[in-house]
Amino acid sequence: MANLLVWSRSVMISSVCRLRSGRSVLPFIVVFVSIAFGGAEANTVCSSFPSSLTRVGDNIVFFARLESGDYQLWKSDGSDGGTSAVADLPTGTRPVMMSASGREYGLLESVRYISTAGSEAFFVVRGFGLSELWITDGSVDGTRPVFDTREVSALLSDTATLSGSLYFAGHDRTPETDLWRTDGDPGHAEPVFEADGNASGRAPSSFVSHGRTLFFAASATAEFTGAIRLWATSGDGGSAVLYAREPDRAHPFLDIFSIVPHGSDVLFLASRLGSGSEMWLAPGPDSVAVPMSEILGSTRVYSAVATDNRLLVFTTVDYCNERFDVWGSEGTVTEAEKLVELYADGPCHHPVPVSARSGSISYFSFFDGASWDLWRTDMSAVGTELVAILGSEMPNGMTTAGEFLFVRTGRHPAQLWRSDGTEEGTTKLGFVDVGAMAALGNDLLVSANDGTVGMELYRIDSDGEPALVRDILRFIGDCNDDGVVSIDELIVGARIALESLPAASCLAFDPDRDGTVTVADLTAAVQSSLVGCS
Repeated sequence: MANLLVWSRSVMISSVCRLRSGRSVLPFIVVFVSIAFGGAEANTVCSSFPSSLTRVGDNIVFFARLESGDYQLWKSDGSDGGTSAVADLPTGTRPVMMSASGREYGLLESVRYISTAGSEAFFVVRGFGLSELWITDGSVDGTRPVFDTREVSALLSDTATLSGSLYFAGHDRTPETDLWRTDGDPGHAEPVFEADGNASGRAPSSFVSHGRTLFFAASATAEFTGAIRLWATSGDGGSAVLYAREPDRAHPFLDIFSIVPHGSDVLFLASRLGSGSEMWLAPGPDSVAVPMSEILGSTRVYSAVATDNRLLVFTTVDYCNERFDVWGSEGTVTEAEKLVELYADGPCHHPVPVSARSGSISYFSFFDGASWDLWRTDMSAVGTELVAILGSEMPNGMTTAGEFLFVRTGRHPAQLWRSDGTEEGTTKLGFVDVGAMAALGNDLLVSANDGTVGMELYRIDSDGEPALVRDILRFIGDCNDDGVVSIDELIVGARIALESLPAASCLAFDPDRDGTVTVADLTAAVQSSLVGCS
């Protein structure tokens, strides 16, 4: 049987080559497959694993993985006809984000691979030791590389957008990593911040944009090597300036992360020599940071999250304590009021700063020692209440679409919840697994698996009913979408290629929706008939 399979593939390759000089060989291919194999059933569900769903203009752009292992950039308006490939990424590369230390992150959907910049977006592809920065506006002509390794020797993960420009950390000299700005013109970028010239200096990281200001953490000047401070740059093209420093130079910040801008206040987590991480406040430019615990009268403040002009701050009496306080403010940090006291049956179960806002309501999650709970608040104590119990899996993503909140819990597999803000209106949708998600108007587009076609793109409208948008990696030639490419379907594909049938007779033979069936399409269909999707 193995020898027959090898011989059959040799005949197919020979036949496909002959097709270049005459289409009459097409029926021979399908007849041969029929005699030799009788139309073998496909044995594996294909998945394109849509990732990094991001709103760009009137569309969602995302990455899809092909059966070959290569990636394509796609766009979708939420309909099958409005979903199409935008560009092939170079063979052997993949979309990637890099940490400030140069390590690759895992392919987690909580990590953003695409950074929006006005009506455009930037992303990084990497492979064979090379990195490229790309830009896209969702169109074929508007998708192109911006930088490759001839200009920047490495592209790192921390990116932020400001006034249509992308700020990124990149190597221009060794070993320092500087902050650069580009508006997307090929080959054009300018330095904004030079990292500490000492080899122990830290690269710019933890980028967060707020209004027309970009905040980031980086090594201080050479006079204070190794210390990390908070910096800022505005969208007017100027250089970066110091925004906040440590209160005591004998105890410098060793790391700054989780930067949360809120008006002119900027909160950030920082660790210092001899102490754990805690949250600090920078009240304005060129300021000395103040511990948040002093402002709120709490032993430890360890997380905060801002949505629009609303701030939620989570505190505890000590690092591992059963009682946790949630504070809220629509004004300055000093105007924050305690919204609710939460209690956990067991130590060290902290609230997680995963939140979203829908109209006048903000949502957050909390682990009570037995399950993760969904809470809502209108930023008043009386308007802060428990919505529903979500189970034992930790929430790792929230977004709103129209009047509904969507919460992703767990990983591999993940579940998706839909809530209208009430207990009875909070339900778990029937997906086997869930990945990236993004709102498009009142609808939610999500990468999900319902157990039938693999991990593909779905749309959830205001009725809450999931609908498949496009099975990107359905079997080529599987006209009736039953997971089998039959001989009859192969003959249909051959007739479409011979132009005796329209492409609409079986769109599964026309994955790029160009109205034609090519040799490559037919070859893929025969492969699907023989062995399915690898």
